[in-house]
Amino acid sequence: MITSFLIKFEDRNAIDSFITLAGLYYFPLINLGVLIHKMESGKFLLLLIFLGTWAYDTFAYLIGSKFGKVKLAPQISPLKTVEGLVGGFIGVFVAILLIGGLLNFILNGTWGYDIFNLPLNLLLIYGLFISIFAQLGDLSESYIKRKFFIKDSGSIFPGHGGVLDRCDSLLFTIIMSYWFFKFFIT
Repeated sequence: MITSFLIKFEDRNAIDSFITLAGLYYFPLINLGVLIHKMESGKFLLLLIFLGTWAYDTFAYLIGSKFGKVKLAPQISPLKTVEGLVGGFIGVFVAILLIGGLLNFILNGTWGYDIFNLPLNLLLIYGLFISIFAQLGDLSESYIKRKFFIKDSGSIFPGHGGVLDRCDSLLFTIIMSYWFFKFFIT
């Protein structure tokens, strides 16, 4: 696969190249998910990764769309704003506090964050890292699409830019999360 990038083929186009590169990156990430699941509180940590990442993306989009004025990286992704970035930060912290507290209450009968096996201060630091890496993932994918002159990375999710646009942040946050949890939990 990789050699096909070194040799110019007439029928190869930017989308095929982009999909091949994405595939090389996606499959090893599944292994990280398995490794996280095997950690203490692993299933809750995986839930934290997904919900934290999606909270960042959702709040960044909603706040950026409604209040965004200051461009974050106009050459890479002209619609991303600093206000969206701040909204994403806030969204992650709210999601971690609400979801963590609620899950702990349902499972243990008390409001707290014991199910993640991390103290609250580390959860909040983790939220900051989720926000940073989610934004980096989103900008990286936008940069790659711009380099390949691709508007959407697929049509499975109409209006959302494709599968990569739904998972770009997660690609970076799962790697960061694995090392964060490995360092602080095990």
